[in-house]
Amino acid sequence: MHIIVTGIVCAFSGTMGSSLPSNATSSISSAFTVPLGSTYLVLLNSLFMVGFAISPLFLGPLSETLGRRPVLVGALTLYALLTMCCALSPTYDVLLVFRALAGMTATCANAVVPGVLADTFHDPRIRGRAMSSFLLSSAMGCV
Repeated sequence: MHIIVTGIVCAFSGTMGSSLPSNATSSISSAFTVPLGSTYLVLLNSLFMVGFAISPLFLGPLSETLGRRPVLVGALTLYALLTMCCALSPTYDVLLVFRALAGMTATCANAVVPGVLADTFHDPRIRGRAMSSFLLSSAMGCV
């Protein structure tokens, strides 16, 4: 049960990170003197999603080589640190770089936790329930 809850929390926090700056565009715009209607503000979410889409190509095979636990712990620790770096960014360009890097580490749970669930639960009914809970949390994180 702890494995399911941990996977759900990790997936939820990673997908929630994709929409973190969406409601703060006016504050970000005034803090970094970026025009409010500028498409430059869209880069915050776009770069995060580029990293979110590309890094599973590397994190999935890496978890098969190094093990799932070191990859999950390392990536989620980096995600927390990079998100904190986003909050403390001195310039908008630095914020964009940290958002792209945070996106690369945020998707680790989406790439690795299904493998953890498949390895942990051998009964197809229990595995199906665990996987559906995981997928629901992944989808609800970006709402």
